Amino acid sequence: MAGGRTDDRRAGAGAAGRHGAAGAALPTHRTRGLWGFPGGRLEAGRDAGRAAARELLEETGVVAEFSRALDVFDMIRRDASGDLAFHYVLVAMQGIWRDGEPKASSELLDVAWMNLRMIARVPSSTETIRLSKLLFAAAPG
Repeated sequence: MAGGRTDDRRAGAGAAGRHGAAGAALPTHRTRGLWGFPGGRLEAGRDAGRAAARELLEETGVVAEFSRALDVFDMIRRDASGDLAFHYVLVAMQGIWRDGEPKASSELLDVAWMNLRMIARVPSSTETIRLSKLLFAAAPG
């Protein structure tokens, strides 16, 4: 691939957590303006459940337990010339709420509990919509 970065594949963990009927905690990031699940880089030697819990806590102040993968998928983006901009292999972890009410960190515009109908009405990525459907169809925890 001419001009592209072939060594830029990274692993990440996403926090898809539910709080009963209240829904899922979805923040909107300042840089992207889209609603989506918290997530971040999965560092070598750290498990995806702990990474998801850390990201959720840092971004929203919500404590949750993450015990199983909801989905694993590639997020590949290319720039205007078709070269690879980034490639993430993401592990979306399914979790359940333990404590706290969502409050936006400094990197977020807002955060809220949302049910599936609300998520479908706000600006978000196709990955967020797809993961939301999986999350609400899955058994809790």
